[in-house]
Amino acid sequence: MKAEHPNITMLDLHVHAYVVGVKYDIPRLCEHAMGLYITLAQMCLSMQTESTSASDQTSTYVLNAARIILGQFIDSLALVWRNTSGRGDELRDAVLELIKSDINRLLRTPAFAALMMGLEDFGADILGSLRDDGLKVAAFVAHRGGVRFA
Repeated sequence: MKAEHPNITMLDLHVHAYVVGVKYDIPRLCEHAMGLYITLAQMCLSMQTESTSASDQTSTYVLNAARIILGQFIDSLALVWRNTSGRGDELRDAVLELIKSDINRLLRTPAFAALMMGLEDFGADILGSLRDDGLKVAAFVAHRGGVRFA
């Protein structure tokens, strides 16, 4: 499979397994795939992608590797949103809960901002989920090419 799809990640495989579980009504497959996806996503989000201070000794190589892994997670978000049925889908809801806690850092990532602007349901689902939590938010395209909440 890797030869046919050289850029596929474990995150992508778990999304595909979840989609198959939904399509063929296999709840245990859905639960298993979703659990593994969320675990990997948490690992991706826990990685440091920015230097925290001038004295931070994290090497550029480590930060760049973490940025690549975060980029793979962001790419997998597009796969989730393109292959699930809509708001209320269990995987989407789990992912929304996961990314809300890291939304400020993610919004500084150009690929995430592009996904919010380019994948209509994705941005709307994030805003809806934040509103469900009682926040009054609106998203605007920032003049430097990102997304800003107000």
